Amino acid sequence: TQLDAVIQQIIASDDFNAGTGTLWGALQNGTTSTACGSITGDALYFDGAGQRSATTVALDVSAGGSVQFVLKIGDGVAPCENADPGDDVVLEYSVNGGGTWTLMNTYWEFLYPTFTTITEAIPAPAMTPNTLFRWRQLNNGGAGEDNWSLEDVAIAVVDNTGLTFTWTPSAQVSDPAIKDPMAYPTGTGWFVLAFDDGQTGCSYSDSVRIDVDLPFSIDVTPDTTICDIAGIQLDAVPSSGSNHTWLWTPGATLNADFLQDPVATPNVTTTYNVTVTTGFGCVETDSVTITVNQLLGLTATSSLNNLCLGDSTELDAQISGSATDLVFSWTPAGSVDQPTAQTSWAHPVTTTNYIVTVTDTITQCSLVDSILVDVTSLYGISTTADTTLCSSIGLPLQVVHNVPNAIIQWSPPQFLAGANTANPTVTADTTAQYAVQVTDPQGCSAFDTVNVEVVFSSLTFFSDTSICAGDSVVIDAGFPNADHTWSTGATTQSITVFSAGAYSVVMLDVLSSCQSTFTTNVTVDPLPVVDLGPDTSLCIGQNWILDAENPGAQYLWNNAATSQTITVTNDSTYSVVVTDANACVQRDSILVTFDPLPVIPISDATVCVSDTVVLDAGNPGSSYVWSTNETTQSIEVMVNSGVYSVVVTTPTICIDSADVQITFIPFPVVDLGPDTALCDT
Repeated sequence: TQLDAVIQQIIASDDFNAGTGTLWGALQNGTTSTACGSITGDALYFDGAGQRSATTVALDVSAGGSVQFVLKIGDGVAPCENADPGDDVVLEYSVNGGGTWTLMNTYWEFLYPTFTTITEAIPAPAMTPNTLFRWRQLNNGGAGEDNWSLEDVAIAVVDNTGLTFTWTPSAQVSDPAIKDPMAYPTGTGWFVLAFDDGQTGCSYSDSVRIDVDLPFSIDVTPDTTICDIAGIQLDAVPSSGSNHTWLWTPGATLNADFLQDPVATPNVTTTYNVTVTTGFGCVETDSVTITVNQLLGLTATSSLNNLCLGDSTELDAQISGSATDLVFSWTPAGSVDQPTAQTSWAHPVTTTNYIVTVTDTITQCSLVDSILVDVTSLYGISTTADTTLCSSIGLPLQVVHNVPNAIIQWSPPQFLAGANTANPTVTADTTAQYAVQVTDPQGCSAFDTVNVEVVFSSLTFFSDTSICAGDSVVIDAGFPNADHTWSTGATTQSITVFSAGAYSVVMLDVLSSCQSTFTTNVTVDPLPVVDLGPDTSLCIGQNWILDAENPGAQYLWNNAATSQTITVTNDSTYSVVVTDANACVQRDSILVTFDPLPVIPISDATVCVSDTVVLDAGNPGSSYVWSTNETTQSIEVMVNSGVYSVVVTTPTICIDSADVQITFIPFPVVDLGPDTALCDT
């Protein structure tokens, strides 16, 4: 344990025997007197009217310490008149120069009828370099009433300055020369501190007794795992000592938390802590962890409890609880796909009781459950032998079996009469596999099949068809291993037909001697007639409509148009593909050119009446008609003003016209008058 010497040195005091000293900053209605008694000499006696208080000067108590004083509150008659209720005295401090005061303690008027020594520790908020202390009476009845006195006031602070320490026995402390060494007592005894004040030469001593009890240990229930919730009794046995007390935590799942041996019933893994205290006060602690099994329930199930031989079922171990580290084991393991999995498929060949064991690897707790899977033995069944024949219509089938109360079903039922009997009849002339399922009332079944092959079963009759004129079609009878005889005399499997007519073939299967015949009709459709006409020339500004005719057909022009007619205005070769309702196709094309119109180079003119104007329409090789009825390329115009026009037709029959305004201007009239003779002046 650690020793400590807390030494306080007085920094200010007053016994009032020589009046009031320098300790005080302000006194109100208090004087030195023995009127109300004293310890020695005078006391500070409060008797005046108004506020009664004594306030110290600012003191440095930042290291902490105490305020010591002797107090008496009157309980008799004047001059030590009894204080009334509420006329109590308080001790206060201020750390802001008296701006605000904080209460340290209240001294009730009825508790101090004689001089009583009081020591108050300086509280932490008061530990400053400038702290004021004040004694104050809360109320008084005026002069001569409710008297009280202070005596032997001292302010002490914690201060080891100038002190030397000596602890004994020195061998049992860590350092005998410091104020707070560690003590290692070997038994009960006293530790004595002697210390000297180097400034005053005074010596002091004090002592502390340390009682030492024998050490002890606790024998606690070992860590345990429980696999059910019945609980477990704990125990904490001390090795020595007497008058022990026990405290177990947490106590929520204990029947009592202060017994030596409580019963624990935890729902989850819990660590219980125990504290054992001797009557002497020695304490030991220990703990025990009770691990609780979280594997609370197990149910073995299977997806099917009744199987037919050859069927499978899915086993499942359904767990309740929050355990996670689990190990599974299914037995017998031989017919289980994954015997260490929680869920697995099983394939029993006889009725089997499957047992599953689940173990929590943390607690080692286990649960066991089982599920019985019943297996029905395999039934015997036989059917009509596989067969090949020319026609299967009317073929009887049969199934023989040993299934009790059987339900029979043949398939495909659409090819059979009596598909739910043991002896159905085939109604379809086709190769097929006929399957039969015979089932008992528990749902176990036996299966078998009959393969019936009809020689020409896969014969696909070539349907009547049509072709376009000039086309051909291949008729394929199939069956490459058969002999073929066509109505055309051909003996090949297929023939190519170019003309209309009825074509038949006889096929003979050599191995079975089965024969089959079919006939198909071929018609020839004419091609659509498409004539866009001869190549054509037009004049610029004209348009031309091309018509592919054949209303109702489909059209595709080389300019992407899909209509029966198109209108063209540009030089090009235009082509069209026409597909009629029979899908027969024809096409045609035409060259369309657009020739330019003639350009007539004549223009308006104004000339003198004596001039001749030649109008030339240009475009040699064309034909001309002038408004003068002339038909030459050019004409001469004289004297007569007016509008002259011409129509020009090119060799490609492109026609245009033009007109001009020709104006003849007459000569001006100049008249100087008759000849005249004048006199010379």
